[in-house]
Amino acid sequence: MSNKNKITIASGTRVYLSEVGYYDYFYMNKDEHFIVEKEIIGKPMSWVSPRRWTPILIPPEELKAFPTRPCNVVWLEDNK
Repeated sequence: MSNKNKITIASGTRVYLSEVGYYDYFYMNKDEHFIVEKEIIGKPMSWVSPRRWTPILIPPEELKAFPTRPCNVVWLEDNK
């Protein structure tokens, strides 16, 4: 994966977990979020997403605190 296909999520950033929705697509879960404790390197997904939000695939070890999550994609609010 080249650098342009990576994104760094800084510590202190609030990210939201995914949930399964219509047609079994993944959507941002507005009720489940966490604050990143240490920098995470992820890959932006080419999904149709709500304005202002980017889905990011992150390593599963970064989500051990959420064992029932449906996938390893979190949602990051775009810079305003």
